[in-house]
Amino acid sequence: MNKILFLVSFLCIISVGAASYSKTCTPEECNRCISSALNDLQSIKVGMTRQDLLNVFTASSGFFNANTPNRAYVYRRCHYIVVDVEFAPSDTSNTTADNPKDIIKAISRPYLSEPKYD
Repeated sequence: MNKILFLVSFLCIISVGAASYSKTCTPEECNRCISSALNDLQSIKVGMTRQDLLNVFTASSGFFNANTPNRAYVYRRCHYIVVDVEFAPSDTSNTTADNPKDIIKAISRPYLSEPKYD
């Protein structure tokens, strides 16, 4: 009986502690996070390779996104931040594969969007 009472008390203490730990960031922390993200986002430029892009972004999921010349990519640290990218193939013999050496022909300004999951 004492073991059950101890276990229930322990679980109550843990759940109250977890519920009270709702941390919100301070304005300074938020500014640092956004500043870091902007530096990452602005590091990708037209003329860079797909591999350079993939160091900062990952291909967005979604049925309509595969095998298209224009593709949405999401920021690795926050999937709410999206850019649309158009590539020029580095090898004209294989235009359907995502070659890491493909050149960024155009990139949109970053925008916010709900993440898409398949």
